Amino acid sequence: MSSLDQVVRSASLRLERLPLDVTIAAAVAVVQVACTVSFAHWQEGRESLDVLGIGLLVAGPLALYWVRRAPLPVLWFSLATALAYWALDYPRGLAFLAGTIAFAVAVFRGHRVAAWLAVAVAWVGFAWLPGWAGDAPAPAVGKVIGLTAWMFVLVAVVELLAFHKARKEEAERARRQEEIARAGQERLRIAR
Repeated sequence: MSSLDQVVRSASLRLERLPLDVTIAAAVAVVQVACTVSFAHWQEGRESLDVLGIGLLVAGPLALYWVRRAPLPVLWFSLATALAYWALDYPRGLAFLAGTIAFAVAVFRGHRVAAWLAVAVAWVGFAWLPGWAGDAPAPAVGKVIGLTAWMFVLVAVVELLAFHKARKEEAERARRQEEIARAGQERLRIAR
């Protein structure tokens, strides 16, 4: 086995040991920062990315490490970091990716009201916060409609996935109950 094969095998074994939460948080942080940085050079007139901007882009995704244990605090924290990034007029990109993932987890965990409230806050914040926090003009009607459509699609997809997950869990519960009933009937038949 070549030394390159050994290095690759050793790295893959170490990656397999990483917990899923760490992997997701790190991957989302890398994607969120990389995509936003790659879009930054096309956006003249925005603040240049500095330590605070990068910190805000990284903070939300890193909070995803705790999303399975505390979905609502992570949802609100990732939303707050994205809105702060947005309000400070940094280059637009994927600052909302961690919040989107946290929204989906909150819905899957049954926190629909809080998740929908977060979507409403995000809609208001992403549309009007730059104007309230700085000198940005009011959003154009087309941008508000586009944001509304995007958020509607996000909510619809997450709700459909949550519905599918709930039906699958209910079918599994019904199957287990049926097996228990059959086993009880078989014991009764044998006892007779």
